Amino acid sequence: MSEQPPDNWELPAGGKMKRPRLDIPRAQQEVFCDLIAAAVVLGVTAYLIGIWASLPATIPVHFNFAGQVDRWGSRNALFLIFAVMLAMYIGLSILQRFPHIYNYPFGLTPENVRRQYQLARQLLTFIKTEVVCLFAFIQWQTVSVARGRGETLGIWFLPFMMLVLFGTIAYHLVQASRAK
Repeated sequence: MSEQPPDNWELPAGGKMKRPRLDIPRAQQEVFCDLIAAAVVLGVTAYLIGIWASLPATIPVHFNFAGQVDRWGSRNALFLIFAVMLAMYIGLSILQRFPHIYNYPFGLTPENVRRQYQLARQLLTFIKTEVVCLFAFIQWQTVSVARGRGETLGIWFLPFMMLVLFGTIAYHLVQASRAK
């Protein structure tokens, strides 16, 4: 694990520093989060297929800040929510593989590059899992409201979602600062 980054931190002719590409094994928590995210995507897919025929033609398509329905529309809107979730899942899964292209708030040095890459990749892994779970909840709650089993997303939904996402980012920034 003491693999040193290549000694290519000088500025090449183009003037832009070339960052090393390192092969860093994924941590157990990254693998676990990736498995959860994949399972949630598959679960939402199965759920939508399973309930599609029993859905009413009109469902909630938008909730206000208080979590109350403020617009109704076609059940096909569930495909849009699913498509956004799937695009986020795929996009973040691809982006996780290229930590050398990210922006780093505390700079990279030969001494910290490995840890900064790890932390940034972990941040994307956590956010991917959180976003997928968030969209799964929105799908599930939309169906519940459409079927008359609920009325809102809940007043707590938006603050909770913001706390989780921004809490994850804040935690990562603290860790990245310590690793500079």
